[in-house]
Amino acid sequence: MGQTLLELISNLGVLALVFVFYVALKPGTGRIPPVYRQVLFGIGFGAAASIVMHIPITLLPGIIFDTRGAPILLSAVFGGPLSAIIATALASATRFQIGGVGATVGVLSLTIYGIGSVLFRAWLDRRKQEARLPDVLIFGTTVTALSLPVIYLLPQDIIDRIVPVAFYLLMAGNFFGVLILGSLLTMEVRRIKLVEELRTANAEAQAGIQAKDRFMASMNHQIRTPLNAVLGEGQLALSTSLPSDARRRVEQMITSARALLTLLDDALAFARLSAGKFEVRPVPTDLCEVLKDRAETAAKESAGKNLEVIAHVTSAVPSLVSIDRQRVDEVIERLVANAKAHTRSGRIVLSADVTPGDRAATHSIRITIEDTGDGISPEFLSRIWIPFERGTAGDGDDVPGTGLGLTICRETIERLGGAINVTSTKDQGTTVVFTVPVNLPSGPEGLANGEPFEGVFRADEPAARTEHADVQPAVSKASGDRRVLVVDDIELNAQIAAAMLRNAGFEVSIAINGQEALDKIDDNRVDLILMDIQMPVMDGIEATKRLRQHVNDQIRATPVVALTAHGSDADRDVCISAGMNAFLRKPIESKELVAVVRQLVP
Repeated sequence: MGQTLLELISNLGVLALVFVFYVALKPGTGRIPPVYRQVLFGIGFGAAASIVMHIPITLLPGIIFDTRGAPILLSAVFGGPLSAIIATALASATRFQIGGVGATVGVLSLTIYGIGSVLFRAWLDRRKQEARLPDVLIFGTTVTALSLPVIYLLPQDIIDRIVPVAFYLLMAGNFFGVLILGSLLTMEVRRIKLVEELRTANAEAQAGIQAKDRFMASMNHQIRTPLNAVLGEGQLALSTSLPSDARRRVEQMITSARALLTLLDDALAFARLSAGKFEVRPVPTDLCEVLKDRAETAAKESAGKNLEVIAHVTSAVPSLVSIDRQRVDEVIERLVANAKAHTRSGRIVLSADVTPGDRAATHSIRITIEDTGDGISPEFLSRIWIPFERGTAGDGDDVPGTGLGLTICRETIERLGGAINVTSTKDQGTTVVFTVPVNLPSGPEGLANGEPFEGVFRADEPAARTEHADVQPAVSKASGDRRVLVVDDIELNAQIAAAMLRNAGFEVSIAINGQEALDKIDDNRVDLILMDIQMPVMDGIEATKRLRQHVNDQIRATPVVALTAHGSDADRDVCISAGMNAFLRKPIESKELVAVVRQLVP
């Protein structure tokens, strides 16, 4: 009994090795051509049949059987027609070499198995169907039954002795061999198919994402370009003497254009977050400067309201902290915009502090935006994080926007490793607090190296009331001999940027592509280049690279400011890598443009 069990385990082990061999050479992997793979499969299936012939399972003296039929019956089904031919040849050679009166009958049986396997594979291919275990079992049983008549080629005395049991032994050996090996191989085939389907689905999904990204990038560029003209012309118009009614209409036009720009930014930001495109880029950041700029801007944009905006930074905040400045600034901008939309009078307070973390050197920067506005009803407060949900102002009107602002803020802060929370009381105001983890030097000196700051900004005052003299906006004048070259293939955009710079006192010339810009700087002195990116003949990236390789040291060092409707982090990186000094995104604000140019050519 022990010997029989050992022989049975050995037969099953050989079938398991066939499965392992098949997995190692499964279709769709490696660089083995299909024909060579069939040859290797044939050798593997044939070798398995040959091995089990040498370790037959003994039931009674003279009554033995093995699982040689299973590898041959399945050789073409899972390895291909050539595999069946090779496997049958190897197994037949082994049976002939073993010899005995049953050699011829054994070879004929193996040949029938091989032919049946090829025909079954042809049937599957014609139906474009994968091998299923029930079909494989029916096929194996049928072919085994059809091969039984060859037993009658044996001598009569042997026929009389083994025929009563041969039928059952052959059927049992082949059935259980096909069941075991067929189960393993069909599962592997299904796994391969699922992997291929997943790979195909992933490729299609990636293609869809890329198509969506291209569409969003194209729409972003196409929408921002005319918006640049609308906002630019509006700002230029406001710099002239206009009748009060005309000025009011231009201001309304600019307000509407900026609202459209906000909608576009929200849609793009939400799409990027949904696609999982998020890379943390920490840089040394002066939080006092960030809050001061946001407070001053908010106050200036709140003209006509009895509203003051306060920026407050405690001494615990270091003068520089390493955070993703761009994203933190964007979150503050969105939250302040919400506060302005809901606050008709009173105040908005922006404050920054440090909260200690679990470890001595790990802390969080805590930013608070608090207003005395309409507040949020308890019903809506439970839904504020749901995309596209919008609240109402105090008079019941819907607040303009997409309903994505808070969703974008939460996603951004959580991906930065922080948290955000909103508390509100109806008709009393709202407080939003978010934290961003930072690494600070350990010890008291590491946490107290900043200076306390508090500035109060009002829309109806020319400058903010503040405790520090440096809060007063610096006023600088551009010298008339400073020359700027504006490079843009869209004439209207070029003219708008040129007009903004001329109003600030700069001399300005225009080029319509990168090649023309390079030609002009060879003939005329230029102190700064305002460079569009996407242009015919030569784009801004290539023009900047060539500029940085110029033989003239002075020309080679000319500052270049990117001016583009493409505004992703990747676009910014490409521009900086090409040698540009700054990056501006269309539509441009006159104040921002002049500030950047004056910074580079004071």
